Amino acid sequence: TVVNTYSSNGLKTLYLNSQYVKTYQLVNVSKNTEYQLSYDVYNPDGKYANAIVFDSTRTKTINNTSVQTYGRSAWETVYTTFDSGDYESLRIEFQLSSAAAGVYIDNVKLEKAPLVKNGSFEKNYNDWSYSVKRYYFKCMLYLLII
Repeated sequence: TVVNTYSSNGLKTLYLNSQYVKTYQLVNVSKNTEYQLSYDVYNPDGKYANAIVFDSTRTKTINNTSVQTYGRSAWETVYTTFDSGDYESLRIEFQLSSAAAGVYIDNVKLEKAPLVKNGSFEKNYNDWSYSVKRYYFKCMLYLLII
């Protein structure tokens, strides 16, 4: 159902409100390209909902793309990155697997993945290296002692 309430941006939003309901879209992609799927989700009742990327015939799940939206009680943006492999067409699917209440989905985007990985640091230091210069460390230690 598309509704006018609870939208993350003040307009319409998708509302999944029935057990095992699915909605999907087939999208054209470039082979062997890294993509980022992002969307806003509001899950006030903590139901189990997933965003899954399949091949176009829904016979193979593309690796590392199932994102659980359980327990997101405020609008939150979810990101997942995957490689399109040998596929030129993929199926982006949202599914609700719990009975009662529902999940709101909005602002779905599929873009080529950014060159900088984990730029928001949501995955702590994953994809980042770090070092400490000795002089900087001495200055910081001195400031902490004062």
